[in-house]
Amino acid sequence: MHKSVWLAFALLGCAASGCSPHTADHGLGADLAGTAGSGEDMAFPTGSDEDMAGPLSIAPLDQVVIASPGQMPTVQYSAMVNGASVAPAWTIDRGEIGNVGVANGLFTAGGAIAGKANVTATLNGQKVSTTITVKFMQTQNGDPGYPAPMPGAGGFGGVGGSGPGPAASNGQTGVLTGAPTADAAVKMLYPYDGTVFPRGLFAPLLQWSPGARNFDAVMIKLHSKNFDYTGTFAKNATPFVNIPLPQAVWKTLTYSNGGAGDDVTVTLVFEDISGAPTAIGPYTMTWKIAPGTLKGTVYYNSYGTALVKNSALKSCGPGEDLLATPCKEGNNVRSGPYFGAATLAIKPGASDPVVAAGTTTGSPAGATDTGCRTCHSVSSNGATLFTQHGDAYQTSSSYALTMANAEAAVTPSTNLAFPALSPDGTWLLSSVGTINGDSATRAYTVAGALIGAQPTLPTGWSSFGAAYPVFSPDGKHLSFNYQFSVAGATTNDGKSLAVLDYDSVNKVFSNFHKLDTPAVGADAWSSFLPTNDAVVFENEPAYPDGFGHTRYGNKGQLWWVDLATRTPHALDKLNGVGYLPTSASHTDDTVLGYEPTVNPVVSGGYAWVVFTSRRLYGNVATLPPWTSDPRNYDWTTTSKGMTTKKLWVAAIDLNAAPGTDPSHPAFYLPGQELVAGNARGFWTVDPCHADGTSCETGDECCGGYCRPGGGDMGALICTNVQPMCAAEFEKCNVTADCCGAAQGLECIGGKCSKSSPIP
Repeated sequence: MHKSVWLAFALLGCAASGCSPHTADHGLGADLAGTAGSGEDMAFPTGSDEDMAGPLSIAPLDQVVIASPGQMPTVQYSAMVNGASVAPAWTIDRGEIGNVGVANGLFTAGGAIAGKANVTATLNGQKVSTTITVKFMQTQNGDPGYPAPMPGAGGFGGVGGSGPGPAASNGQTGVLTGAPTADAAVKMLYPYDGTVFPRGLFAPLLQWSPGARNFDAVMIKLHSKNFDYTGTFAKNATPFVNIPLPQAVWKTLTYSNGGAGDDVTVTLVFEDISGAPTAIGPYTMTWKIAPGTLKGTVYYNSYGTALVKNSALKSCGPGEDLLATPCKEGNNVRSGPYFGAATLAIKPGASDPVVAAGTTTGSPAGATDTGCRTCHSVSSNGATLFTQHGDAYQTSSSYALTMANAEAAVTPSTNLAFPALSPDGTWLLSSVGTINGDSATRAYTVAGALIGAQPTLPTGWSSFGAAYPVFSPDGKHLSFNYQFSVAGATTNDGKSLAVLDYDSVNKVFSNFHKLDTPAVGADAWSSFLPTNDAVVFENEPAYPDGFGHTRYGNKGQLWWVDLATRTPHALDKLNGVGYLPTSASHTDDTVLGYEPTVNPVVSGGYAWVVFTSRRLYGNVATLPPWTSDPRNYDWTTTSKGMTTKKLWVAAIDLNAAPGTDPSHPAFYLPGQELVAGNARGFWTVDPCHADGTSCETGDECCGGYCRPGGGDMGALICTNVQPMCAAEFEKCNVTADCCGAAQGLECIGGKCSKSSPIP
């Protein structure tokens, strides 16, 4: 993502979170508007007005200005005391919306962001404020990005589909703006009604099923409190079944949104030319916009990636239908190109993934699988990645992500697939009950050496078995699939989700509890919320291909459970209950969700979970759900569709009541490769920056704070010097440490964060 976009994120929530004055320098207010900043506590010269007494008044009050993006209308403010004009100091609290002259009171809209701001006059200790609201109204015929260049691996705009749409003709526009007729056979496929989107992502791809109709144009309307948009587009392909929102429109919409209470209404009307041209619709959805952007990096397994070539595995024989019946190893060698398997990394907003672990191997390229690196875990601080080799998964490697992904191969006496890495990435706990798993859960260094002084187990335990273990971000809890504990006798379980407390100072485990014992199947793949007091996990009601797998008929749904009351509940909205589209091969995609991990940083008042799903991605990825192993189908062509094994992201409400559903419908993670099978997204913060290095927000800094430095015109640098109060994303111990504690900023997981999507 471009740096200027990331710089905008801190300021956009500044008014709501109660930022300290320096925080305005993080965003568009400083970069674009030239505003004086919030300035509420700054002293200003008052000149000859110092001797005037009486109440200060300002005009005009509560102004609303209407503009289009790029326009910069002005409002002239004035102030009076006892009927006489005075010259106060003028400031504005949201510089991304516009600036106001400190001395002359002239407000000028910034032209990029709509919304409401407070204009304040200060004179002789008096402060008087009023609101100013900038509303955008925009009409557009055709996407300025049409025709688009050839797409990359992630498809047009990182989301796939047929690309931007050209301008509609006068005749098409006339039909679209007429009286439409509804047709229940026409279905909207994606995005889902009720989806929560963060800021800073690629624009979503609108997808639909036209039924028996032949669409050749569409009108899209977007409405929120301060932004109204109408766009008309001719078809971008035949059949006309999807179109992206223009990226500039999406950016303006999301950054102009006020968060809670400012829902976006999306309305589509189509022109049908299967007979006489007719307007069909309207079809309406409602979306929510979180007032924040996603932080950190998602590390995931990719099978079929174009970034490396390292698979010498067998494939289907000549003449076999690659999509009809999955064929196993042992047949003829593939005649097409070799595919790659690796652990990739993608930042929210990135256009393409990059290789985190894995190399091209063999001659010709891909003739051996020794460069495959998958089945990974990552420490929550983003320092260490631990992964398995593709050569029979008998060897592990540790990657120092702070050192340009330096690889250190380890060869322990037992396999260490899917370990729980400590939050600081310096040691790990092994997993049992998994592929080539350890015989008991034990502590190892990241170099693969068994640690001599093992952590103390609960009273009476001589050993225990944890499948797919994971630490909470604060390192005080460990959740896992409960395999066994040894206390004189072995107790077998193999299906429950369990938790232990952990004292990292004294290295002691205690307080064992089962969080959930499912009536059907088994629980696995848990991940803690940033609050450290609840976990999201996968329940597998059926796993014919082995526990913890996502292939060959294995089913999964995502749930959550709190540690205090241990009351589990399905994440029905995330799973898609009641609304996911179906097809002949996708009869129930609500049971095709797996492997959740939660972003350790709260953004925009929500926790965010990334997970694997084999659900339909509208009309773009439509292959049968189990068609995802590149040994079994031709991954180099898309004539029969693309694999549906992809990464999805959903918002989770914070502080939800136990036994309720805090989730929201998910969205497709942009930027991942469309033809590849992608899985096991592992969300972490990025490795921290040393003091004195440049930064944008405090979560990037080892010292915990991001503040203006002495040089380079006050550029932001990392520091460990504790300020009077901490801004959003900076380090905290209690809520009182946060600058905006009175306006909804809370200390969550050691960082000041919005606790709800506040306006």
